[in-house]
Amino acid sequence: MNLSHDPNVGRRGFTVLEILVVLSLMVTVALVATRLFRSTLRLTHQADASADMVARVDDAMRVLRGDVWSAGRIQTDDERTVTLTGGDGAVITWHLLPGGTLTRDAEGASSGRRAWKALTLPMTFRAEGAGLVIDIADMPEYSGGTTHLVSQLLLLKGGTP
Repeated sequence: MNLSHDPNVGRRGFTVLEILVVLSLMVTVALVATRLFRSTLRLTHQADASADMVARVDDAMRVLRGDVWSAGRIQTDDERTVTLTGGDGAVITWHLLPGGTLTRDAEGASSGRRAWKALTLPMTFRAEGAGLVIDIADMPEYSGGTTHLVSQLLLLKGGTP
């Protein structure tokens, strides 16, 4: 057997150029996978933060809706503060602080202070008829709107919603 005429003699590995091409392809795939992984983690974190904020806003609106429902008087001192006087004379004051914290200070039977932090929605209060209007401005990640909360006591006194 004569090995000198065999074309596969002397070709036992890869050339440097072939190895460099494969390495560059592997690095490119690794970079794309890393960026995709980071983007997935960031989106997951943002979705969790948004869901937490929606839950806090929902809880605050549930409590505010109950306070307005039983209010005999609604007064907005400014667009970030509303004072509700209940039929029993209890006074509840809601403040929207500049940092995005919504607070509820109550005197009387439901005394105490509650706070909902990190509500980054730009909202304002205004008294209108027998209720309270909450305006929420549009933001890139949130579609704003207007919410009307009505007082049962003021409606019974002849107020208009």
